[in-house]
Amino acid sequence: PAAGPRAPAFAVQVAAYDAPGGAAALAARLRASGLDAASEGQGPAGDQAPFRVKIGRYATRAAAAAALRDLRRRGLAGFVTAAPR
Repeated sequence: PAAGPRAPAFAVQVAAYDAPGGAAALAARLRASGLDAASEGQGPAGDQAPFRVKIGRYATRAAAAAALRDLRRRGLAGFVTAAPR
């Protein structure tokens, strides 16, 4: 289930990079494979490391955990965390 824009939301983080290019490239590959992936940086402008790659936006931690189980079956490792802003 998708979370609303202001509701607490969860995602599955699958990677973190020191530079934005690697995160953006991985997010693009994951989107091309049909996953709802995004990359985000830190800081007020989102331009500071680490640059994280997250999949999905789930209304509950349980829904994100279920998605993580599905991702693991696809060979991706990760953990449940806050969804991208």
